[in-house]
Amino acid sequence: MSGFQLRDYQQAAVQKLKSGWLGEAGKLYRKQLLVLATGLGKTICFAHLIEWVLAGGGRALVLAHREELLDQAEDKIRKVIGDDYLIGREQGPNYAALMDQIVIASVPTLGRGSSESSRIARFPKDHFSLIIFDEAHHCTASTYQNVIEYFCDENSKTFMLGVTATPKRSDRESLYKIFDRVAYKMDIIEGIKSGNLSPVASHRISSKTDLSSVRVTVAGDYDINDLAKTVNNKERNSLIVRTYLELYGARDEKFQAIVFATNVEHAQALADEFIISGVKCEVISGETPKEQRRNAIEGFKKGEITILTNYGVLTEGFDHENLKVIISARPTKSELLLTQIIGRGTRLSQGKTRCEVVEIVDLHSDDTATCSKIFGFRRTFDAEGHNFLECIREAERMAEEKNWFDPYSAFSWTDMFDRFKKSIERPPAPVGVSQFVSRYRYYPFGDGISRNQVTVDGLKYLLRISENALGNFDTELYLRKDESSWEVLFGEQAPDWTKAAAVLESHIQHHYPSIDKLLNLNAPWRRRVFSEPATDRQWELIQKLRLTTLPRASVSKGDAMEMLNHFFNSGRSPNA
Repeated sequence: MSGFQLRDYQQAAVQKLKSGWLGEAGKLYRKQLLVLATGLGKTICFAHLIEWVLAGGGRALVLAHREELLDQAEDKIRKVIGDDYLIGREQGPNYAALMDQIVIASVPTLGRGSSESSRIARFPKDHFSLIIFDEAHHCTASTYQNVIEYFCDENSKTFMLGVTATPKRSDRESLYKIFDRVAYKMDIIEGIKSGNLSPVASHRISSKTDLSSVRVTVAGDYDINDLAKTVNNKERNSLIVRTYLELYGARDEKFQAIVFATNVEHAQALADEFIISGVKCEVISGETPKEQRRNAIEGFKKGEITILTNYGVLTEGFDHENLKVIISARPTKSELLLTQIIGRGTRLSQGKTRCEVVEIVDLHSDDTATCSKIFGFRRTFDAEGHNFLECIREAERMAEEKNWFDPYSAFSWTDMFDRFKKSIERPPAPVGVSQFVSRYRYYPFGDGISRNQVTVDGLKYLLRISENALGNFDTELYLRKDESSWEVLFGEQAPDWTKAAAVLESHIQHHYPSIDKLLNLNAPWRRRVFSEPATDRQWELIQKLRLTTLPRASVSKGDAMEMLNHFFNSGRSPNA
């Protein structure tokens, strides 16, 4: 049995996956996705699932696209299950034996060419009970698809698991077509709030480098060749080294850092600048010989190297819990990529209070991803030295105290407090109502979320439709239990927003007719209220919140109701 004790959320994730495969929730989910932010122990979770499968006499296949990921997976699996099982490697010149109970395989090796190629065809299609794809956001690639089609076609009984920290792909390819559901999810914000990841702080450093001439690709990010030519300049590189020395050079404690560069030449140029300044530095990339790359990473983990500059290597599969500083020298429009970069420093370790990210802010970089945007604030939000956990906690406190106030639109820590104090005098004006042609009206609430709140017979209900990690939509009905919690009355998934609304409304019609009567846009009472003048109480609130410039005579009771509903539904709430 395993000597590794799972944390509470890991136990919940493992149990949810088992239940899905066994059909314990009333429905069988054969292809499931586990979404855990970097540092939350994805590998430990799937190692326990492998142990579960082996205990039942099955075999497991673990796939990844890079050697470091394969080595890491094998190391963690051995630590969890011990050395009593046969583990084989299927990669390049290495061939696993058919008697091996666990096969650690390279996706390029097994997935290259036809799914009936001799390499993958060595294994019977039903050879494995469980197939695991590490870094599953790559599963839309053809090599992954070849493996899935071979082992996991529609007639297969094999369990399939994808694990990833970043399920939303920057190229908009959806994992929904591959996986049946997200069984469990904890992102970087939830991980930090729950105390399972290190808080993150950001230093925003202004650069004179101009990105206005850098082209943007079809996928929506900067053209890497244009970007490299622009940012790999002496002034910017010197600024990065000088910033590191000013922030950390004079401290008694040695602050190691990894630097993310734009290409191999940029990584080398940055390393040269650090070395000239007397800082012990190594550079690694996909072009670095494997043994040299392994030695550099090992030397960094031992503390023999202070700075490690890299291109295309450390965004996935790099673990170093003592890492406290990340330097993002590569501008990107992809929040997915930046989240991967930040995740390198969020693992917990003794004495570590936070991970610090140095962000280089270039000219004309208005659409560039930033730490503040990832944590829900304005792209240019200045935390003024506070970590983002502190910012989120204060923002949630403010939104709870004044439910009309939006702290996430502030420009800085100080501005957030200033706006909060003045918010009664001038709250933010609402945007236009979002209406779908259906029985009900829905209001925008954050990124990809629509909702409506209604009170019936003294009970408060919440209708909520939101896009999930797979790109499909969760539709839910909640009942307010008390001031701090909601009870889920109904939940379902749908492939698009329209179907999600239809499923939710059909359920409410049949099971909660009193809610339907109140929300139905064609209800007789609605025609009546739009012919009546706004009440004194409605007009008092509208004036106080500055929701319209129309004269009172032009605002009906129904108009006032819609204005106020939109305003209060579009506010932020920690529970919804």
